[in-house]
Amino acid sequence: KPRELWTGKQVFSMILKNILDGYGNKGGGGSKGGVNLKSTSKTPGDIWNGKCDGNREEATVLFQESELLMGVMDKNQFGASMFGIIHLLYELAGGHI
Repeated sequence: KPRELWTGKQVFSMILKNILDGYGNKGGGGSKGGVNLKSTSKTPGDIWNGKCDGNREEATVLFQESELLMGVMDKNQFGASMFGIIHLLYELAGGHI
């Protein structure tokens, strides 16, 4: 039976840190660099995991020092929007990604 090793948030954070480290932006360890972002997702937070309980904590996407702490990554973060994760990576690493 498979066992859970990492969460999706941990995997996404690791990929983001590796991309930024490759371009000279240190987002881990003791530094205060990395991605800091707070935005909202289009996916309602109270329907995540099939529970309509009014708990909307996953509707807010929060990155601190390149760690995805909470939220659902959806079109609002990946799409053609200002200050999304794609825009942020372009500003930090340039068009070489």
